[in-house]
Amino acid sequence: MDGDKYDACDDVWVSQGRSLSKCHARGLKVMTVIVAVVFVFIIACVAVLCVDVGTQGRNHQKLSFSMKNAVHDRKGTEDEAPDRIIIQRRRTGDVNFTRTWKDYRDGFGDIDGDFWFGNENIHKLTRKGYTRLHIELTTFDNVRYSIEYGDFRVRSEAEQYQLIVANFKPGHLALTFDCLIAHNGSRFTTVDRDNDISEQNCASLYFGGWWYSSCQVCNLNGLYRNTFYKTGDIIWCSINRYKGIKQTLMAIQQQS
Repeated sequence: MDGDKYDACDDVWVSQGRSLSKCHARGLKVMTVIVAVVFVFIIACVAVLCVDVGTQGRNHQKLSFSMKNAVHDRKGTEDEAPDRIIIQRRRTGDVNFTRTWKDYRDGFGDIDGDFWFGNENIHKLTRKGYTRLHIELTTFDNVRYSIEYGDFRVRSEAEQYQLIVANFKPGHLALTFDCLIAHNGSRFTTVDRDNDISEQNCASLYFGGWWYSSCQVCNLNGLYRNTFYKTGDIIWCSINRYKGIKQTLMAIQQQS
């Protein structure tokens, strides 16, 4: 029997003038299959690696939203410390603010353009004493307004990032009415996390996460567009009868 097997292996397979035993031919076929499998595996690994690197690149901007990489505003007035940390900015409309709870918690957008710094970062900063809030608004008519709150705090995620705001100081005669006070004590609401007191989800109605009550008197995270009060615009109640706002900036500063 063993001899028969040996003889079978010695039968000759002829291809292109070359002679190989059947055993050798089968060995080559097996090796070919193994090489093909390894090649496919390598290609698959490279593809996964490329996706991972690409994902890291896309998330790099997101990871930069931290207190370590805070965006500082050095335009403070002479009677205050020059450094303020910007927590929100709108000026181009390139970033979508209709976002999830996680996005608003962690921060999103373009750190050099339109962005939200992240509720968790804002909460930690207000705990560290960054409790003076500056708001700067510019209309599409290029009229600028400034507002300040002497007491601004955002509570923890367990408390749904509840807003505490007081000590309103208008920087313009047209802003004598405190629009944000209507949102004092409100919890943050997003399209996927309804914490307002309205029967409907205000973030879904007005297209942006905010400290909605029932629902809004002001909202700086609404839709970026030059319209005369359409539902969901960026608004501040005492400016231009709810006309859309072109630029917004929210910055916080430590108490002196």
